[in-house]
Amino acid sequence: MSVLVVVVELSENDTTSPVLLLLYEFEARARLGDPSAERVLDRAMCLPQAESKLFEAIAGNSVYLSCITNAKVCC
Repeated sequence: MSVLVVVVELSENDTTSPVLLLLYEFEARARLGDPSAERVLDRAMCLPQAESKLFEAIAGNSVYLSCITNAKVCC
């Protein structure tokens, strides 16, 4: 079974799966310094089940990654 099929099956059965996948994708792109991380945020805003907790998690993750990056630069 391919990864895409598993993701589609999860999406059909559970409304939180797309949200978690977006959170993981945002974190991965942000850690890699990928400028397309902003597009993940745009996709999150288009989700019908998007709640404030999703955006709070993205913001918290952004601040955390920013602190880690700044700490590495300072040391």
